[in-house]
Amino acid sequence: CCAISVLSDLPESKVMDIVHAEADRLIRAAEKVVGEVLTEDSQGTVFVSDCFSRLLHLDKRFNEELAAAASNLEDSPLVEGMEGVLALGEIAADETETVAFYNKTFVACHLKSTSDSQAELTAN
Repeated sequence: CCAISVLSDLPESKVMDIVHAEADRLIRAAEKVVGEVLTEDSQGTVFVSDCFSRLLHLDKRFNEELAAAASNLEDSPLVEGMEGVLALGEIAADETETVAFYNKTFVACHLKSTSDSQAELTAN
């Protein structure tokens, strides 16, 4: 009936969170995230980090996710485009938790050139 695929070794007795995600919700979420980092006067480039597991999950619909995210650029005519990477997960922490590894994430930030040697970062 079903199969579970993992991208790395899973040692015996380790905990694994199993996530269920509907393709439409993942696509809408990517669109929302890019929209949240842009304003009407945004300039520069949008950088995205899209988890490889989303590509595997979305399969033939992966391009829909990228198109949905890029659709926000129409409302910000000074934004030069969207660049990014497929990542094997993201590592994050804050002052209240230990370092954690996240899968199925879509991270976006707006890179605005403020001079030849500096960039301003707005992330979500």
